Amino acid sequence: MAPLSAGGKAFCVVYAALGLPASLALMATLRHCLLPLLSCPGAWVAVRWQLAPARAALLQALGLGLLVAGTFVLLPALLLWGLQGNDSLLGAIYFCFGSLSTIGLGDLLPGRDRDLNPVLYHLGQIALLEAEP
Repeated sequence: MAPLSAGGKAFCVVYAALGLPASLALMATLRHCLLPLLSCPGAWVAVRWQLAPARAALLQALGLGLLVAGTFVLLPALLLWGLQGNDSLLGAIYFCFGSLSTIGLGDLLPGRDRDLNPVLYHLGQIALLEAEP
């Protein structure tokens, strides 16, 4: 989907010009608010296991990366896999990663030509903001 009119294109430019700095400000605020909360377990592990600060930071980054990957890729993939039934888990993970990283190639469309309940199919389209072909 892309804007066709000059007004639509101008709106997208203005939206991006305002939305990107707003997103960065939101991320900075979330980091400021969540850093003390998320650094406590890392500090406890570093003291408990007597880790060097660099190794503790690496362990904390790994833990947060796994938490984010599990929350935003693995859980939706498991849900998609459970709803589709006849797709592979790897295909569901591939779809979720491709959709989240905005490199979706359009080679996978969940629920298309399957025995999926029409209500679930349309909810999936809304959730993915997928355009009808």
